[in-house]
Amino acid sequence: MRIDGVLDEAIWQSDQSFYFDNFIQTRPNNGAKSAQKTKLKIAYDDFAVYIAAKLYDSEPQKISRELGPRDGFGKNTDMFGVAIDTYHNRQNSFFFLVSAAGVQIDMFTTPQQEDVNWNAVWQSAVKITDEGWVVEIEIPYSAIRFPKKDIQTWGINFYREIRRTREESYWNRVDPSVNGFANQFGVLEGLKNIQPPTRLSFLPYVSGAVTNDDATGTSYSYGGGMDLKYGINESFTLDMSLIPDFSQVQSDNLVNNLGPFEVFFQENRPFFTEGTELFGKGNLFYSRRVGQTKRILREDLGDQDSLVKMPTETQLLNATKISGRTKGGLGIGIFNAVTKASYAEVYNKESGQTREVLVDPLTNYNVLVIDQNLRNNSNITFLNTNVSRSGGFEHANVNGLDFSLNNKRNTYNISGFAAVTQRYARNTETGNYIPDLGYKYSLSFAKTSGNFQFDVSRNVESDNYNPNDLGFLRAPNEVSHNFSVGYQTFKPKGIVNRFSWWTGGWHEMLYKPFTFSEAGLWTNANVTFTNFWNVGLQVNASPTNSYDYFSPRALDQGRYFKRLPWGRATLRMSSDSRKKFAFNLRVGAWTRPAWDQVDNWISFNPRYRVNDRLSFSHNLNISRRRKERGYANTTNADVSFAGDDIIYGRRYVNETTNTFVMDYAFNHLMNFRLRVRHYWSDVQYDKLYNLTADGDLTESLPGEIQDRASEIRNNNVNFNAFNVDFVYNWQFAPGSFLTLVWKNAILSQVTGIEENYNFGDNFQRNVMQAPQRNTFSVKVIYFLDYLYFKKWFK
Repeated sequence: MRIDGVLDEAIWQSDQSFYFDNFIQTRPNNGAKSAQKTKLKIAYDDFAVYIAAKLYDSEPQKISRELGPRDGFGKNTDMFGVAIDTYHNRQNSFFFLVSAAGVQIDMFTTPQQEDVNWNAVWQSAVKITDEGWVVEIEIPYSAIRFPKKDIQTWGINFYREIRRTREESYWNRVDPSVNGFANQFGVLEGLKNIQPPTRLSFLPYVSGAVTNDDATGTSYSYGGGMDLKYGINESFTLDMSLIPDFSQVQSDNLVNNLGPFEVFFQENRPFFTEGTELFGKGNLFYSRRVGQTKRILREDLGDQDSLVKMPTETQLLNATKISGRTKGGLGIGIFNAVTKASYAEVYNKESGQTREVLVDPLTNYNVLVIDQNLRNNSNITFLNTNVSRSGGFEHANVNGLDFSLNNKRNTYNISGFAAVTQRYARNTETGNYIPDLGYKYSLSFAKTSGNFQFDVSRNVESDNYNPNDLGFLRAPNEVSHNFSVGYQTFKPKGIVNRFSWWTGGWHEMLYKPFTFSEAGLWTNANVTFTNFWNVGLQVNASPTNSYDYFSPRALDQGRYFKRLPWGRATLRMSSDSRKKFAFNLRVGAWTRPAWDQVDNWISFNPRYRVNDRLSFSHNLNISRRRKERGYANTTNADVSFAGDDIIYGRRYVNETTNTFVMDYAFNHLMNFRLRVRHYWSDVQYDKLYNLTADGDLTESLPGEIQDRASEIRNNNVNFNAFNVDFVYNWQFAPGSFLTLVWKNAILSQVTGIEENYNFGDNFQRNVMQAPQRNTFSVKVIYFLDYLYFKKWFK
């Protein structure tokens, strides 16, 4: 069958053979019939399932057709999609969508998320007609998984979006007031004698790059590797990456981190974002740990040694995933990766020699997930993560159990999570491993459907709980309770399309010592009007003193910083995104009256669509924090000793972020994106304080600080991060891509400054005159599929 959007094959010829039904709206008018009619038909053979749809439109000249990249949400375009629950477990689905411009989007949905990073190779075509538009889709059986049996029973639903009216509708009604997605599908029966195929595909690649660094000069690199996907059986797939290349991933959004906690960075590497929905529970798997250096020298340096170069990452040797789900609803996921040892360069002044010092040993990362679907959209999951380092260095093991239970009507939910962390450090004298054990548990009860909803929860983390060898946790040592109550509407009334109002509160204590930390209340209201403008307001307040045990960086947890009551308000507004010009706006204020501290921020995101090919967007974020009290330094480098002088300062923190994006699409298979981001943080101190034992601040500084003015100036920081990412992408064959990338990176940090720069002076002095790094790279990936070869040579 030829997929071209022209329904001239015999199977599509009879108009009476098309299944007809009025779709039911999800929004804006939940439960009403769609304003436009849709006809569709399903066919199948021993290779694929086929879908043809006629999407009638009374004003076909107004069909929205903005082009964009594959998997690019947020474009101004009509959409059609099919979601298939092949195991009919009413929880998970493969969702295939195509826009009126022909752009494909695919995702894997679970009760917890929509994984748009899941990708399959399938074919589609669209055609605009005098009556509306036509969609033709071919989904090979190799793109999905289904049970091995004579007659298939699948859950199925069809989706349509009419962008100019912001109407979203489904063939089988999806009620937004009901919790869940796949549990609201219809049923497809009668697919006979189709067999799960041999699922075997290869993605070989070749790449080359040239890098010019002002500090190190010009270098060249080239390489090749391959991704392999193999269907072990009808349920499970092996996904392996051999010598992966991640040089073309988007640059990280770097910031000046003044806080005590690690900054969370989004994962942009394709292998770690695709098909990882099973691994995401409990924050036990943070894939950025794989390839991340600990930046710890594994031997002591002498007086004559100086550090020349520290590695920024470790090389990934290989990575493997096995994942799938049986017809009984048992999901199993296995992830394994190995990273190469990394070394720092150390120069010895006495010998004049440079040597390598181990930083990261050869490391193996492993994740195991076993997830069982239960009745009523419920599930229970066991998780294990393990990190093993060669050479007798530290190991880590984490076991977790997660569950989510719903009642029959899917209106109430009880969920919980428990984990035990085991970290083993080697005693250098005895050679034995010393265990460090920690635990966590959380429990929540919620009403999840209907206009009125609520949630109450408890979370406990011991002081030694630490999943961070492979997971992500900003800080343990917590006993917290949260509650929220909300009311939502899902049908238009008057000038209001939708309305929601939630209010809640929190209470936090330290686990050890068991003492009060913070409490507060919040409320949030949001209104979407019938003209599709949106307005929201959120107010937060902590009316009592709070006690911060983390910002002093006191490892024994004996020191704390007393913070006085505070309040915050944020106003949100967004315009109608159907228009050529649209924007999002957030403005807010934060105050701590006792310190005369007033902060303000604004976020403005205008977007302009020139035509269906070209669009621009700009994201401006400005934050001004005035008279903020924050940690500056500690007079003793080892803060675990009692009696250290912990220095705080009164500071003015100005942060400005500009992100500019230009998207241009030549057609639905070829596009480029230019992304430019500049982040500027300017920190100026005007006072220093000593943190007292009872958490207050005193201007009596320790004797080591002789020159107060100089010490104040030494803490000032001017930080800039500037990045350019230009990406040209061409899908020249199904699943095959040519990608050209230019990346520019500038990073500068100046300390001890006295003068205040304006934006122009700062950009000229600290960005344009700073060393930069430019990389040009090309990569070709070609998709080879066993079934396509088999079909061609029949």
